[in-house]
Amino acid sequence: FRDNGLINMPGDIFRLHKHRKAIEQFEGWGEKSTANLIASIDKRREISLARFIYALGIKQVGQATGQLLAKHYETYQDWCDAMLKAADKASDSYNELISIDGIGISMAEDIVTFFQQDRKYSAMQGLIEEVNIENYVQSAVQNSKLSGKKIVFTGTLETLTRGEAKVRAEAI
Repeated sequence: FRDNGLINMPGDIFRLHKHRKAIEQFEGWGEKSTANLIASIDKRREISLARFIYALGIKQVGQATGQLLAKHYETYQDWCDAMLKAADKASDSYNELISIDGIGISMAEDIVTFFQQDRKYSAMQGLIEEVNIENYVQSAVQNSKLSGKKIVFTGTLETLTRGEAKVRAEAI
């Protein structure tokens, strides 16, 4: 699809339906396989804020960090606005970002840098035109054995950061 000019940016994947007839003409593709492809893509138009942040491929931002950022900012627009303002290290937005437990200065720099790179920011904007980013919703696990309890991590965690461990514990 890329060689044929149908996909140049991530958002183009969600615009493939506009090229249905062209795709059907590609070797190995027909009406049914093209319809299946477009249906599969359409099912992915709904995405959680945490998954969207993670999927952007920002250096040092994994699933747990995506979850932390989504939980803190709650909406795509609030997160985006704050990251654009955080380019000024003297701003409240930058200080707010680095005050999130699990977000250090190095990671904050990578996030802010992503927003300052025109090509990446433009690609993200093209993508949000094609998907519905769901606001963060705090899960309410009512009957968990850990509900209402405080969990404290001590010592060295071998496979997770403290932020990742916190996100996983909150999901239980």
